[in-house]
Amino acid sequence: ALPGDVMDPQLGGDETRYQSLAYRVSNIIHCAAIDNFYLPYTAIRRTNVDGTVHTLNFSLTGAKKRFLHISSCAASLFQPGAKDVDTLGLRNGYAQSKYVSEKIVVGLAAAGYSALSFRLGYLYHLGLTTLDDDDAVETSVVTTKEMGLIPDMNVVFDLVLIEHVSKWISDREFSTEGKPTDTYNNKPTLT
Repeated sequence: ALPGDVMDPQLGGDETRYQSLAYRVSNIIHCAAIDNFYLPYTAIRRTNVDGTVHTLNFSLTGAKKRFLHISSCAASLFQPGAKDVDTLGLRNGYAQSKYVSEKIVVGLAAAGYSALSFRLGYLYHLGLTTLDDDDAVETSVVTTKEMGLIPDMNVVFDLVLIEHVSKWISDREFSTEGKPTDTYNNKPTLT
């Protein structure tokens, strides 16, 4: 893993480092994003969309690379031909930015490049003990756990262990089918 800045077209390095890495890197797993359901698209676009474009540009520079994009179940809530997009979930900047980023990656895959997008649900780990005040789902889970309560809500949360998803993604083969891969339960049922 290499640190960088996806908001910078050269990913936080100078031209020499960028070109050197462009010939040495063979796989890219792009998961950098602002994960905040409260911010508008304009506040997130630079990181989530432009960052994806910058990372994709790097993947097309130098040696051939495989590109894996970490998307979100939020991007799958819009279906072509839907009459009322608002009710399908593209209500916040995060969902909108992941939808746009995913479409860019899927377009690259459809053009024959080695690119794949994984849609993740809400990730957590069993050792979750601190709150990210900006994350509504995380706040709800931790708060109800601390209070010893089970909320009475008509909402289905698709919570997935991050350790499980990390292993699953690392074991996958890259594909150029052009379709995102869902790693969440896209048809949840209450039991």
